[in-house]
Amino acid sequence: MSYPYNALAVLGGFGVTLSQTTIAKDTVTVTSGIYDDRNVLSDASYVYVAGAAVSTAAITLAATGYKRIDLVVYETSTANTKGFKVVTGTPVLAAATAVAPQPTNTQVAIVQIPVTAAAIGSPIDARCFPSYIAVRAFNRSQAVRIGGQKVLTGASSYIDTDDPKVRKELAYHSSIGAVYTTGPVSNSGNGVSVRNNTGLKVTLTYSSPNFTAAVAAGEIFNRETSTITTVTGANATTTGLVAGTGNLRADIVWVDNYDASVGVTAGTAAATGTQVVPFSSVPANKTPIAVIIYPATASAASDATVIDIRPLNS
Repeated sequence: MSYPYNALAVLGGFGVTLSQTTIAKDTVTVTSGIYDDRNVLSDASYVYVAGAAVSTAAITLAATGYKRIDLVVYETSTANTKGFKVVTGTPVLAAATAVAPQPTNTQVAIVQIPVTAAAIGSPIDARCFPSYIAVRAFNRSQAVRIGGQKVLTGASSYIDTDDPKVRKELAYHSSIGAVYTTGPVSNSGNGVSVRNNTGLKVTLTYSSPNFTAAVAAGEIFNRETSTITTVTGANATTTGLVAGTGNLRADIVWVDNYDASVGVTAGTAAATGTQVVPFSSVPANKTPIAVIIYPATASAASDATVIDIRPLNS
């Protein structure tokens, strides 16, 4: 995206639909999602946002002879009132070029929506996913570090290229020939991605008190070993919450990078409605592919929310 880095990266979710309220007005609804606040160095950086209709404004037609681009965002700051918002773009003459508003450092950009005097266009994806690139060092004795991460000679390090400070360090070490890239840009920071960006979708069924997370067949590509592991499709079981044990819980569904087994790393039920997504508890050889958000009670699979976080190539 052309948006400046603001440390807020989407991991999954935040789908948008438009519903026509009147001929001249559409309402916006956003599905649940997870973003990563990279200013926070713990599992607390992974924030779940429940889906909702945008209540602050609707998308309305531009004035006759004008057009504009609106931006749908999630505002993360309490000081600026948290929630989904529509940032209205600056109208320009129909023959001119409209420019989308820029999100602030506390806003997660979701979609752009082109608007004319005659129509409200389809949403254009504006989510900023993490962008990692694999690098290795030529010489171990140089002790290269990028973004606080030691770059080795015998294994790849995955560099967050969205961070301008990290990009500057990467550019410096590249210019003096200290590092070289070993793979394409990806939203995966552990060197594993879903091959061809297909497969491994997670769906839920429920039989009290357990949920079954069904992982569809697919393939994972390990950039470190250049190997492809086939997942034939398998189920993982996780126990739903019991009434009174908490408000919400977030579990992570993962695939083993080597034997293609699937499993679940369970989170801890929140007492106050804010749950932690337990990424730090997932072993290094497992690749997270979905986050499941459970309510305090459940009577059907539809009561839980599945957020797709499969690592895909950019």
